Amino acid sequence: MVKLGPNSRCGPLGGSEPRIAKRGTYAGARADFERAIQLDPDDLRANYQLGLVYAKLGEKDAARKMFDRADELRKRQRDQERVILKLVDAPQP
Repeated sequence: MVKLGPNSRCGPLGGSEPRIAKRGTYAGARADFERAIQLDPDDLRANYQLGLVYAKLGEKDAARKMFDRADELRKRQRDQERVILKLVDAPQP
């Protein structure tokens, strides 16, 4: 589980500030990222960015849930990359 502290840096997926969507507000960004996740639940960046938005809105439990989901997706992506590298490096028959 990802822990949020008052001085937490949020990581490599966009820094510690969420990308404010077209509407220019955290509430607007929340709606946009929630919609993006409805369209693609496995979108790592949208899950991470929504976590940042929830954190900015003071919704810590929701933020933790999104950061945990983003962490799960990041691990899955790394596993997939390892498999691809093994396939690429495998000797050809």
